[in-house]
Formats: sequence, C-alpha cells, structure tokens
Amino acid sequence: MDGGLRLSKVLVVGDSAALRDVLRLALSAHVDRVLTARTVGEAEHRIAEQCDIEMVVADVDLPDGGGFRLLNLLRVVEEPKPRMILLASEASEGESNRAFQKGAIGYLCKPIALRDIAAALKRHSGRWNGNRSFRRRSDGRACVLDRMPLEAAEQQGFPQVFWYIRDVGMTGAFLETESPIPVGTRFNLSLNVDAAKIFVTAKVVRVQEPSWGASGGVGVQFVDYGLRARAKLMRYLAEPG
Repeated sequence: MDGGLRLSKVLVVGDSAALRDVLRLALSAHVDRVLTARTVGEAEHRIAEQCDIEMVVADVDLPDGGGFRLLNLLRVVEEPKPRMILLASEASEGESNRAFQKGAIGYLCKPIALRDIAAALKRHSGRWNGNRSFRRRSDGRACVLDRMPLEAAEQQGFPQVFWYIRDVGMTGAFLETESPIPVGTRFNLSLNVDAAKIFVTAKVVRVQEPSWGASGGVGVQFVDYGLRARAKLMRYLAEPG
C-alpha cells in the first residue's frame, strides 16, 4: 500500500486468527488503529461503540450469519458509515454482484494481497492516491496459512492472505508485504513457485520500508520445513530462472 492511504480506524472481521493477525499487522502501517472481531455480533458491537470506524473488511463465512448479514446491518447505519470489503473463499459472479448491489466497495477472493484492498479503496474513495505501479514478481506467491503446527497446516491450512515473493533461497526469502511486519513474527507459509507448493514456517528477520527504488517488504528466515519441502525448494532453485 502507498503512503497516500489515510484511514483512522479499520475493523477486520473473521473467525480465522491468521486472517485477523496478518491484516491487523499489514494495515497498522497505514491506519491509526485496527480493530478485530471474530463474529457478526462482535463486529456489530464494535461499530455501535466506535462511530469513527471508516472501513470494515469481513469474511463472507462467519459463525453467526456471515459477511452479508453484517453488510445488511451497515446499510441502516447513519452516514458517515463504514465502507465494507467482503472476503470470499471462492469466486462467484452472482455473489459479487449481490455484494456491490448491497453497497460493498469490494468482493475479494482469498488468498488476497494487501494491494487488492488498496485497489478497492482507490476505485471508491478519494483517500487513496496510488501513484506507484505495483509489480508482480516471477518467483511466485507466499500464502499465509492458519496458525497451527506446520504438519497440520500443510494438510488442512487454507491460505487467507498472500504476498509476492521477490527473492527466495534455501534459508529464506524476501516478501513484498508493502507494509512493515514486526521482526520476530512467525507465519506458516505455502510458497507457491511454478507448479510446486512448499510448506515452511518463516520468521521475520528484517524490514525494508518502501522507497522509490524498491517496494516495502520483509526478509524472512525459514525456521522449520521438512525433507520433502527442502527437496522441492532445491529442485526449484536448481532450475534455470
């Protein structure tokens, strides 16, 4: 995201701890305060309590009715009301149209990149001044998996958010997060490179602020991966780039 984004308060709603944590960390660089909620009920309470929430980013699938229920609740809130972006597990033209008809400014399919949220804001708000073009890197994507032991994440984890990979090696990678993530933060990641998915646990070891010459991001060290993941990574690195 770009320094042109100016929001005072954002609410992230989802029953996945990984989704809430990653979006909270990523948005914190551009938002004065990021609130989180696990259910529609919690989100409704937050919105009633804090009338200065400017944007809600909510999962479509929630334990007590889902993001569309929350979207309906927002329709009766007095202006200035929060703008809303829905996050879905799969693409659906019908559901997307339904979301926009009900007033959503975005309907995004997981895994999402932070730039997807920025693009929705750019289309629907004067707060976003995107002068910098984003670049896709050829190394692939790093998808953040739900918090659980790596072995379980590999079998059951569904990606919630992704970042583009700039560089990758046997011991770590540089991820274009577009926002600083605190040093020491750990993630279960699926490195999607070419046709391979390589599951690792990574720890943030350095932060790079965005500049004219480079995108913002973090350097991560791989702290846990199995023999199969190591072999896949070696094969990928051995192939001509």
